[in-house]
Order: sequence, then C-alpha cells, then structure tokens
Amino acid sequence: MRRDLREALAAALGNDHSVQHAHLQHLRQKILPTWTSLPKNGAGNIAKPTLRFSVHRHFMQEHHLSIVGLEPAQFNTEHEEVVLLTEFAPQFVRDVLNEGAAESGYSLDDVVTMIAAIEQLLQGTTRDIIDEAFQYDGLSRQVLLDENDAFRVLELYTSVWMLGEIHEGFDEPDDIHENWDDVLEFVEGQVETFKHARRFAGAEPKKNLVWTPFHPYFSLEDIESIAARMTMEFGNYWEGECSRIKSLLVDMDKREAGRIPLKDFYGAATRGEWRFSESKSYLRQLGALDETSSWHGPQLILTNYIQGPSNCIVSADHYRVCCSNECEYILDEIEEAIGGPLGDAEQIIGIVNNITVSLDESKHARVSGKMRKQLKEIAFGNGGKIALHGRLFAQWLHYVFPRDCPFPHKAGTTVALTPDRYGEDHVASEHEMHNYIKEAQESSPKALDTEEDDMSQWSHEEEHLSDHTQVSTKSYTSTLSLLLFAGVVGMAGIFGMGKGDLPSTKNQPRHAPYFKAHAV
Repeated sequence: MRRDLREALAAALGNDHSVQHAHLQHLRQKILPTWTSLPKNGAGNIAKPTLRFSVHRHFMQEHHLSIVGLEPAQFNTEHEEVVLLTEFAPQFVRDVLNEGAAESGYSLDDVVTMIAAIEQLLQGTTRDIIDEAFQYDGLSRQVLLDENDAFRVLELYTSVWMLGEIHEGFDEPDDIHENWDDVLEFVEGQVETFKHARRFAGAEPKKNLVWTPFHPYFSLEDIESIAARMTMEFGNYWEGECSRIKSLLVDMDKREAGRIPLKDFYGAATRGEWRFSESKSYLRQLGALDETSSWHGPQLILTNYIQGPSNCIVSADHYRVCCSNECEYILDEIEEAIGGPLGDAEQIIGIVNNITVSLDESKHARVSGKMRKQLKEIAFGNGGKIALHGRLFAQWLHYVFPRDCPFPHKAGTTVALTPDRYGEDHVASEHEMHNYIKEAQESSPKALDTEEDDMSQWSHEEEHLSDHTQVSTKSYTSTLSLLLFAGVVGMAGIFGMGKGDLPSTKNQPRHAPYFKAHAV
C-alpha cells in the first residue's frame, strides 16, 4: 500500500489509530472486483460520484449500513454531505480528498482510505448513547463493571440505539418490541465474542481494554468496543427479519412481477400485519409506489419498499441499519464476468441466464424475448454497449429480477425520509386503509394481465454514474452525474467545508425506526 494511505488515515483519525495494515489489504481485495468494473478517466481513477457509489455499496453489502450523505442520488436526501466525515474529520476531508484529487480522480487506495476512516469514525458515534446509559443507572464512567452491570449498560444502550430513547417500560421486555428477547441474545453473543477475542489477544492488547479471564471486569472502553462491533454486525443479524418481511410480500405477489396491489398491502395490515401501514403519500415519496398501470392500479414495488428507510431497524444521525439490496450480489456476478464498465448485450444475457435467483436455488432467470429486445435497445442508444452502472441497465435488471432488484427512479424524483422526518402522515389510519380497499375493489377492472402492462413504469431516460462512462450517446444528459457531484461536493466538498461551517446535530432528536410507533 502506498505511504500516503497511512498518512490519510492518520490525518482523519490521529496517529494512534488502530487500523492495521492487514485490514487495509483485506478491504482492498474486497472491493477490487467492483473497482475493475467502474468507469475511470485516462489516469485510471474514478470521479467523486463513483467514489461515493463505491463506499456506499461496500457498507451496504458488508454491514447493511446506509451512511447518511452517501445514499444513491435518486433519493436526493436533505443530508447532502457525509455528516460523519464533516463533523468528525473535517481536516481529512479538506487535506486528503480535496482539490488535487478532485481534478485527477480517486484511486483504489483512496476508496480504501475512505472506507477505513468511516469504519473508525462509526465507533465514536456510540459514546453519547453509552454515556446516557451510564447516567440512567447512576454509574460512573471511571468504574469497572462486573458482567451483570456491563450487560445492563449494553441493554440500556440498545434500547436507546434502536428505539431512540430508554423505554419507560424497560423492566418489562415485552413492552419494548416483539423481538426484544432475540435482540438481547444478539447482545449476549457480542459480549461473548469480545471475551473470546480478549482471551486470545496478542502481547500488546488494545489501549484501555481491561477485561481478561483473570480480571473479569469491563471498562468504559470495553463497553464502547462491544457497542461498536454491534453497529457493524447488527444488520447481518437482522437480515432474518428482513427476509421474513420479504416472504410475506412475495406470497402476495401472484403474478411474480415484484409488485402487489396496494389494496392487498393494506389488506394484510387490517388483518394484523401492523408493519404494512405506510400511507400512500409516504410510499410515493419513497419511490415504493407504481401508479402507472391503468389495469392494476397503484402497486407496491416490493424491493423499493423493503430497502426503504421505513424498514431500517436503526436510524441514527450518521447512519441507518437497513435491509440488504439483494440485487448487488447479482450485479457482482455480472461485473466480475464482464471485467469492465461496459458490456455487450449477448454477453450479459448469457451471464444472466446462468445466475440463480436467490429465493429458489433450483430456479434460474431466463431472459424473455421482450427483455432481450429491451437490452438491445439500450445498447443501440449507447453506442452498442451497455453501461453496467447506468440507470437503464438497473431498470432492465429490475424487470428481469423484480423481487431482488429495486426500480431505479430518475434522479431527484424520490426522497428517502425516515418516518419521523416525514411526519405523522407516514402512517395510514385503519379507517383510511379500509376505505381504500373498498374503493379499489369497486373500481378494479377485469382484464387479462399483459407483459406490456407489467412494464408500464419503464422509461427510456438514461443517467450515467459518471461522465467517465465511455459510451457514444445522441442527446442523453447525465442528470445522475450532476446530482451525485453536487451531493458529494456537499460532503464539505468531499469538500471544502470545515466543522465550524456545518449545522449542529447535537440538539436534534434521534431518529427512531418505524416500529417505534408500534411497540407491542
């Protein structure tokens, strides 16, 4: 690894940071296949929008973490800067990734640097909540805790972390959340993992970590270390709940179109599935509602709904813990096989025909004649090539894998607001749902389904990830590139804004997840 990678991390995190060379090499190897497929400039570097895309994708795939400010530009969120970086590492933003790199582009090592810095900075986000847990139980931050007290602090921490506050009925777990016992098992597992790692720690243990088998007491730093690992691991643990939600929705998708009538969605809610109660207006703003079909009426887009912020189990100031995007694993296979940012239609069709659909390992995707024609039309409009990271190819993947790949809305047309930021209207009342179901049943036309109607949401507007995508187009405008660039510039430039220039987040309410309003 080049010397300035270390210097960059030192600038961001201080000279005593704990990022090890082996971990940096591991990150490098992890992102190398995706890196190979990204559009680059003449120097072999990527643009700011592509840097943003790469880092976001890594955290979503590895940890199910959506970093505030790195979300896909189609959501056009109100947080344009990466708050985690601009709040905690403004010098890193200015000195390492500013003017020079902005002009020449960013290398693979720059991507590794950004990921490693965010990983380390995420650990610091636990401290305020841990302080709150200590204060709630009247504990001093300087005392050492036995295992019972340590677990109690972590229990309180998890309550604040997930629900946004220490629940008033904390001593009655069933009043917190229906999965609370399972969550506590996860916390217990993280404590055991920490203890196991400490048993086999090297001759030079990490600074301020106290617990050993011969001295079984936990310091504040021990608690912070466990909480930090919980942040990175909880998304993978919670994926079982995401799969359950998806299974419930897929069972209603009789046409295998990745869409269900909104009346069926609300019907499930009126029968007791309280999770399915987002209002029509909120679903529309999230991009989870398809209103283009004259036959089917308003339909819920399963993938966009599952991956939306209303299904994120944790919504903090700096990140969200969300359901995974299963389409990324499909795209991984395509990228690895193509080995570059552009592919031929027939080559892509051959690859896709051999990808196993995740829901049923015995079932393979088969590109229909209609979808084969659609892909060739995309290639024709792009100089005979398919841009793997363009909006049209993402749209094509959505219709080939409708239950795995989200529909890519045009940039700026949807907003990924958490339920509490959207407001009280994010939930439809039971009366509203019953009325909608009744109206939909009375007005529902009787007609045969057609493939053309299933694809009524298709649009022909291309948007490229970066201006480095080397394709010949006639009159396409890279709206996505412009919006991504503006969003990343807002990262205090990646850049140019110091900590003192940023709005304070200290007094803003913590963003509790959707289920907070539905405590059992």
